[in-house]
Amino acid sequence: MHIEPKTFVNQRFDAPQDSKHSLKCELAAQVLRSFGMLRLQVTGLSMLPSVRPGDILFIERRDMREIAAGDIALFARQGKLVAHRVLCKTTVGGGVLHAITRGDALLSLDDPVSPTELLGSVRHILRAGTHVEISVDSSLWARMTSQLVQHFAWVALLLAFMYSLQSDTRRRETLCES
Repeated sequence: MHIEPKTFVNQRFDAPQDSKHSLKCELAAQVLRSFGMLRLQVTGLSMLPSVRPGDILFIERRDMREIAAGDIALFARQGKLVAHRVLCKTTVGGGVLHAITRGDALLSLDDPVSPTELLGSVRHILRAGTHVEISVDSSLWARMTSQLVQHFAWVALLLAFMYSLQSDTRRRETLCES
């Protein structure tokens, strides 16, 4: 008896790596839709300096009515999961409410996030074993860092490298404690 495998991902990707990553993202999205909560580890640089690679995001299922400007929304797009800050909400074609988002380290806005793409919002962040508040840091240092990261990609890479050194040091200290 021959059984056809069930297709989980609707998009076709040429590279096996893209297909595998897309499948992982779809599985994570289904977990969030089914159980209402999800933890994800950050891998990208688009939210520097407020969210760093290696941070753990605790995400709760939310719909478009439940998110607001300043929240970090998680949405699915083109086989990927994206966590970017909500700048505002607006109605698009036919009065459907969409979120306008952007990564803190990016200059350009994302395409409007539709209600079907929106998965939830970040409720808290775990960084090196410590809970971090989700906020838009308006200190002079944070504003300057954000501007540098937005205009110079090498600054984002340098920050990511420095943060990885810090987390490696903390991990070694934790492993050696008795």
